[in-house]
Amino acid sequence: DVSWPRCAVGATFAAEQGLPPASLTTGSVTALPFPDNSFDFALTHYVLEDLVGTERRAIAELVRVAARYVVLVEASYELGSRAQRNKLRMNRMPLGIYPAIKALGLDLVRYELTPFCAAATHHGALYVIRVGESGTGGKFRGHACPVTGDPLAEKDGFLFSQDSGYAYPILRDIPVLLPDSGVLASHLAQ
Repeated sequence: DVSWPRCAVGATFAAEQGLPPASLTTGSVTALPFPDNSFDFALTHYVLEDLVGTERRAIAELVRVAARYVVLVEASYELGSRAQRNKLRMNRMPLGIYPAIKALGLDLVRYELTPFCAAATHHGALYVIRVGESGTGGKFRGHACPVTGDPLAEKDGFLFSQDSGYAYPILRDIPVLLPDSGVLASHLAQ
C-alpha cells in the first residue's frame, strides 16, 4: 500500500484476529520495491482508479514483478454501462487500463465484468494477464530500491542499497519504500 498508516492499522487488525501478516511494505504500484519475477502473481483491487495517466506504467510494474499472472479487478470503461462510462469520464478516473494492456502487447487471457457489483456505476472488471509459465513458488526474494532496482539489505534500522547509497526507513517492522522516502546515506556502507 502507498500509505504507511493503512499498513500499520491493517497489521494491528490482522494480529488482533490471530492472522498476523507475513510481510507488509509501503510502496507505489508505479515503482514497486521488489526484484523482477518476485511473485507468482500480482493482484490489484480498485488500485488503478486513483492513477489517471499512469495506468501503463503501473501495469508494466505489476508485470515486471509477477512471474506467472497479473490479476486486476478494476472499473472498465469498455465493458461498463453508459452510466459507468459517464461516471468514469466525469470523475476523471482511468479510462486507459484496457488500452494500456493492449499497447504493452500483453497476453490478456480473460477480460469480463465481475459477477457481482455493489453499484451499477462502478462495476468491476476482471483482467487476467498471463506473464509466464514458471513461477517462484511464492518465495519472497527481498526488497529492491524503488528508484534504482538495486537489492536492499537491512542495516541500522534501514533498508540500504550498497550500490546506490539510498536508505529507506523501517517503521514498526513495515519498510517505507516509496521513491521519495529514500535518503542518500552513503556513509551507512562504512
